[in-house]
Amino acid sequence: MTTWLITSVSSGFGRRMTEQPLAAGDRVVGTVRAPDAVAELEAAYGEQFCTARLDVTGSPPCTRS
Repeated sequence: MTTWLITSVSSGFGRRMTEQPLAAGDRVVGTVRAPDAVAELEAAYGEQFCTARLDVTGSPPCTRS
């Protein structure tokens, strides 16, 4: 079993990239901004699917040295 780290799993490309490994029996750790958007995946895949809330809208801008 492979474990995948996928960002932005609640919609679009990230969502599609999440569904495929889960269906194949792999584990996915995914970042979300809106945890409610993936509630059905959490219910369907249990411990095979884990999310972490990630929202960087309040972070300071990156600086280059």
